Amino acid sequence: MSDAQEIHELFSSHGSGFGGEHKYKDHQLAYVNLIGGATVASGQSTLKWSFQDIKKQWLSLARGWISVPITVTSGATNFSAVPVLAVKQSLLSLIDRVRITRVSGEELVNESGIHLSSNLKLLLENNPEYLSAIAAQLQYAKDEPTLDAIGGMQSDATLTNPQTLDATSAILAVAGGAATPASNQPLTKNVNYNVGFMRRRQHMLNNTLNDTATPGYSATSVAFTANIPLQFIHDWFLQMGFPIFNLNIEIEMTFNVAGFGYSPFCYGTQPAGAVEASAGGVVSPYAVSLTTGTQPRLYYHKVKMSSDDEIKAVKLVESGYSKTISYSHHRVKDIAALAADGDQDREVLTDAVNAKRVWVLANTSSALMKSNSWPSPVVTGPLGLRNANIFVRDVRYFDQNLNTLEQQWKALQEQFPQVDGPDAGPLTYAEFVQRYRILCFDISRTKDFIDAEAASVIRVSGSVTADCNLTFIVEEVKKAVYSFDGNGLSMVVHAA
Repeated sequence: MSDAQEIHELFSSHGSGFGGEHKYKDHQLAYVNLIGGATVASGQSTLKWSFQDIKKQWLSLARGWISVPITVTSGATNFSAVPVLAVKQSLLSLIDRVRITRVSGEELVNESGIHLSSNLKLLLENNPEYLSAIAAQLQYAKDEPTLDAIGGMQSDATLTNPQTLDATSAILAVAGGAATPASNQPLTKNVNYNVGFMRRRQHMLNNTLNDTATPGYSATSVAFTANIPLQFIHDWFLQMGFPIFNLNIEIEMTFNVAGFGYSPFCYGTQPAGAVEASAGGVVSPYAVSLTTGTQPRLYYHKVKMSSDDEIKAVKLVESGYSKTISYSHHRVKDIAALAADGDQDREVLTDAVNAKRVWVLANTSSALMKSNSWPSPVVTGPLGLRNANIFVRDVRYFDQNLNTLEQQWKALQEQFPQVDGPDAGPLTYAEFVQRYRILCFDISRTKDFIDAEAASVIRVSGSVTADCNLTFIVEEVKKAVYSFDGNGLSMVVHAA
């Protein structure tokens, strides 16, 4: 986002002629440390930053990011010399919860399970060229086997679950699976070699290099700094694409570390004897932590407007100017241990307000928790709902149930960004069928029985294709109204 775009966005609702070639007079990178200048303590999982001391500055959050040192330590069995380890889909898997409040206590954002919603939006709402450009920064890659055409000849277990993270080679010999074939043995593709996992692993290893080009990894630990743009963490940050002052807020983030219930990493070569528990908890061959003794930072930009723009800004502020943003907020509900072919009619929420989309992810028992299972937090494999529909206030939303894969694919495609060509979106049909069978109910269109400002009961019906858990992600829309005047800034948050 450029200077002109940010300035225009602040005053666009007043038609005051901002934008065009306007630029800030000054635009300096700045940061806040943890509250009180604290450092990370052993076992800590929550970080908190405050803007109270800088509230009189004009600042911009849109191009900001967090910088958080992460350490992964091996368990009883060491890693290999160059660890075969990677985050699930992206660095966004590290963050479980975001809470943003005014210092006075008013809450703008309070969302848990955010690694699911943020990874969904990263995967589905960006075009492939953009994702390629930011892949190294976010340690992002889709999970994919070496060659889908070969995978298509395998059983469902092999085809749809590229979780056997074979780090030895993408090429195997036909006989015996040996990595080094005899001279008369033809080579074939190893369908369980997860190209996406290995790309993320390489991104992580590259990010461990410090200023002296010394690798930050060994057979016992991996250390790197997770630099994550705020706009990908939560939609509130993305919508704050304008300069603001007196932003007297605190930002709190909880990470999937220090005895996590959800593992943000997966590994390629499971150490001998390493066992993971089922839904009761996680026993992992490694430990993830916020690096003890460090000072994670939240970066932003402090800005100064040109003289002409500042005069206009002051006049608007003194006259009692307000700015409204709308942003998405998500709630997650898990339903466990569903039997194959069993008809389901599940109440998802009883108090949904201005809900726009409901996402459904099917996963094998506790798979979203286990680090050696699905490499991505949003990979489903062949699992999903058949004959599916959604009810709002006990009224069926779609006249026809979404039963076939083609129907569900078309519903998902509607959420993709507009790109050229039928197969130019973030997912192909083959990827949808084989690994990312994500069901999306888009309920954003206005209907007579929906009152956006009133609480609604949302139910989902259908039948599951195999024994599984279901994870529902309900996307609601909130509005925040920022009122500027000579006395400062006030905020009101409500349903859109």
